[in-house]
Amino acid sequence: MSQGACQGSSHTSETTAEPLEHSEHFQQVQRFRHQHGIQVDRFLTRRDGYKSVFESVPWDLIPDPIQAFVPDLFERYPQYSDVLEQVLGVLSEHFGATSPTAVQCQAVPLLLEEAFDVLTCAPTGSGKTLAYLLPLFLKKQSGLVLVPTRELAEQVTRVAAHFCGPRGVLTHEIRRLCQPSDVATWWQGSGESPASTNRKASSETATSVQRPASGPVLVVATPLTAIHAHEYGAGQASGSARSPFPAPCETIILDEADRLLEPSLVPTVDRILRIVLEGCQNEGASSKRPRIHFFSATMPPNADELARTVCVSPLRINIEAKGGMTRTVASVEQRLRFCGSGSDQGKLLALRQMVLDGYELQPPALIFVATQRACEAVAKELRFALLQHLMKTTAGIPQIVRERQAMLLGTRVAALHAARDRETRRQILHQFLVGQIFYLVCTDLVARGIDFKCVNTVVNYDIPADGVTYVHRIGRAGRNGRTGKAITLFCADEAAQARTCAHVMRLSGQNESVPEWLLGLPKKPRNKSKSRGSKRKHLDRSEGMRG
Repeated sequence: MSQGACQGSSHTSETTAEPLEHSEHFQQVQRFRHQHGIQVDRFLTRRDGYKSVFESVPWDLIPDPIQAFVPDLFERYPQYSDVLEQVLGVLSEHFGATSPTAVQCQAVPLLLEEAFDVLTCAPTGSGKTLAYLLPLFLKKQSGLVLVPTRELAEQVTRVAAHFCGPRGVLTHEIRRLCQPSDVATWWQGSGESPASTNRKASSETATSVQRPASGPVLVVATPLTAIHAHEYGAGQASGSARSPFPAPCETIILDEADRLLEPSLVPTVDRILRIVLEGCQNEGASSKRPRIHFFSATMPPNADELARTVCVSPLRINIEAKGGMTRTVASVEQRLRFCGSGSDQGKLLALRQMVLDGYELQPPALIFVATQRACEAVAKELRFALLQHLMKTTAGIPQIVRERQAMLLGTRVAALHAARDRETRRQILHQFLVGQIFYLVCTDLVARGIDFKCVNTVVNYDIPADGVTYVHRIGRAGRNGRTGKAITLFCADEAAQARTCAHVMRLSGQNESVPEWLLGLPKKPRNKSKSRGSKRKHLDRSEGMRG
């Protein structure tokens, strides 16, 4: 175990008379975990040939959660005191964080002490990004963060750039690889300064924040672009070939892990992990195997099994979780709204009525649809409904004023989907974040990871495909201590899919909003995945690398 782990658990070694589970300190720690919904699954699975062997980790090997940044971090980890004060200053100034969230309480000490690979399942908006960035920055380690989308890569880069900004708190180079132009920028060694990055953080993100070449490197990448960068670097002349990944890489993070472990991405993610592990092996005997950590709001059984083929005896943290899925945020009021017998006109009428009522569809609002065509059509309908509402409520106002208001109102609605070019998508997201756009009609492109701090309403115009997507969609509201509302529209022929949403609502404790007849419907048949973790070989690891 690392030095930090020994320090973090020092209080347990001094107890000699009674078992740890009976000590007063342990009972206090368990009460704290219970109060904050922290569950630590200490039953590990390791491979012994072709068999899975289950083991129980003693509690004294699992670090206690921190209950406050100060004084807990200073007392337990004095070896990081040279940067702790500055890092906590950045947390307070840029993120308004003066105390850790539940996931940070347990994940930060686990990642600092490096005794285990960790699978973390925590609600949307619970602070998972900082939970894995803080330990990496405090230890001044090089690391790789894999994310499924460009938008999430840009967001993680923005968060990380605050710590490597003009205040000079850290010496990390932050390298973003989420689109083809990033590869060219990385290869040419150009990039913008941290100060420039922070000035543009609200609207766009620099490709890389260049720091001294000898310092640690943080790579934030989407899988396909990461592979493209690797192939581009490896294909150069022998004297100039280089890899985009840090060497050695000390920490690997898979953010939105269940998405990265979908069948279409698993081969690419596997290839990246093998490349990074081989790079660590080539660094020599002094290089130890990087810790691999998974973070997500949902971790279905299939994704959990796949994750365990990559990690070494991982410890799992669940924050307010049940059935492989975090409970949806308590601050989000969830409702189902029946819209008639299968016609899309019923949903359009319901959406128009929500606008005219002026209460249900409180902006800023996200309206999720299933297709790009529906995205444009619903946005057009929403603009028309808002115009009707304006004409109704401004009857006594001069015509020229009404016309100007109508023109302005048209810009308050936007459609966002993958067919729009990257710059347009970035601009629309920025306008929504700063309040220039009130209603954003979108596909699941922004259902995961994006931190919309002030969304009041989420409307599922098209019903989500499964419970996981439902959790991620409505998790865009009710973040950072705010309240929010989620309304799911469904027609008669969508009742089976609506049953899934109703089940998640019941798990989150909102029983009064769930129609009993809906729960009585037969379950929707599941699609059996071909990538079951139990049938998959564990990722190859070098025997010479220390775990």
